[in-house]
Amino acid sequence: MQFAAETPYGIVQAYTAGEIDHAEMVEQLVHFPYAAAAPCDPGDGLSRLDPPGAFGEVLRAYREKLIDRRTYGEVVTRHAAAAVG
Repeated sequence: MQFAAETPYGIVQAYTAGEIDHAEMVEQLVHFPYAAAAPCDPGDGLSRLDPPGAFGEVLRAYREKLIDRRTYGEVVTRHAAAAVG
């Protein structure tokens, strides 16, 4: 699959700029090869660090209201199912 950007957040930005449609954005976010989150130092109060390309970028796009709750839920559900299946 060819992606509209190098990161999940960039894919969402391509959607908001009108470069790809909603269905294509969702497909790309579902199938993106996400970077693994790295564990943090347990003493710093954080549970993990999200490197560029991690799924946390999708959450960031939702929190910044670039995608709605329904879209975020669809991506989470379909990505989890694809990872299992």
